[in-house]
Amino acid sequence: MPTYTYQRVPEAAEHGCEHCVAGFEEVQPMKAAPLAACPKCGAPVQRVIHAPMLGNIGGKLKGPSASSMEAAGFTRFSRSGKGTYRKDFGTGPKELGF
Repeated sequence: MPTYTYQRVPEAAEHGCEHCVAGFEEVQPMKAAPLAACPKCGAPVQRVIHAPMLGNIGGKLKGPSASSMEAAGFTRFSRSGKGTYRKDFGTGPKELGF
């Protein structure tokens, strides 16, 4: 079950307790309706939207393979010296220099 974060509705500044003013988390089924009131004091609360975590747990995030990048039409360069890059694959120039 997902964990949702709630906080006091900003317009209800005169209401609220430490629990809802600071924000709190609630484990709820996805089909459950969002909470409308703080479970401790009854002040109006709203669900806070967060960006999802898209990390690779337990290791480095793996990028696309060279063959899939080349098949998609990308060009990849690798550093060959200070300010110079050589083409690994793709349709771009053989080298880049900066």
